[in-house]
Formats: sequence, structure tokens, C-alpha cells
Amino acid sequence: MIEVIKTGLFSSIQDKGRFGFENFGVPISGSMDQFSYAHSNKLLNNKDNDAVLEITMTGPELKFHEKTKICITGADISPKLNNKSIGLNFIHFVEKGDVLSFGKIKYGIRSYIGIKGGFLTTDVMGSRSMCLNVTNSFRIKKGEFLKF
Repeated sequence: MIEVIKTGLFSSIQDKGRFGFENFGVPISGSMDQFSYAHSNKLLNNKDNDAVLEITMTGPELKFHEKTKICITGADISPKLNNKSIGLNFIHFVEKGDVLSFGKIKYGIRSYIGIKGGFLTTDVMGSRSMCLNVTNSFRIKKGEFLKF
């Protein structure tokens, strides 16, 4: 599990999207940058539709309660693991107790945190993507625990 210490401006779990329900007024949702989303899953050898954490402009602060592998793609928002800078588009091994945080934007708007096996939010209509009025919440919340 991952504990949300800070949320950032707008951070939400996203996958490819929710298809086939548009005629009922349900938005597709899904990641805004499909390339960066797919790239994080590919680097981790995840399934194509595994859910990632999409962050916008300012990143969250996350405490890991179990070890795993992560990959950050998309915008460079100065990611740090235990206050040490880490690179984009690489697999990073995370240990229990490690803290992931972000700093200033170097470029881009949206960054993606992929995690081995994907995030396990509730599947609603074939998607784990958070969406206002479709899922219980539309962004992560301080104090929340994210399963993966």
C-alpha cells in the first residue's frame, strides 16, 4: 500500500479509459497523455490497461508501506525518492518506508507514476479511472491508502 501524505494539485488514478457508455452520458476518462501512460506500463512489463497515478503540475508526496517497482514518465516535476533526485523513464526500486515527492516543474504538465502490477482502485464499468460522478472519488485524498 501507499499512503498519500500530500495530494498535489490534481492527482488521480487513470487507465486507458471507460468505453461503451458514452450514449448514457458516461465520459471515457482515462489518462490525458496516452503515450506517457503506456510508456510507464511498458517499462514495468505491466498489462496495457494497468492503472497509473496521473499528476498535474504539482506532485503528491507518497509513503510506501511495501516494496515495489515504479516508473515515472511524462512531465518532469523534479521527482525525488527519500529527497534524492531520480530520473524519468527508468525503473526505480522502492523499499518499505520510502517517500516519493516532487519539486518544481522543469517541463510538461502531466506526469505518470506507474507501479508494478498497476493501482487497484475499484473497477467501474471496465475501468479503474477516477471520474467525477462516476467513481466514489475523482482524485486521491490526503491520508488515503492506495492499493497496488
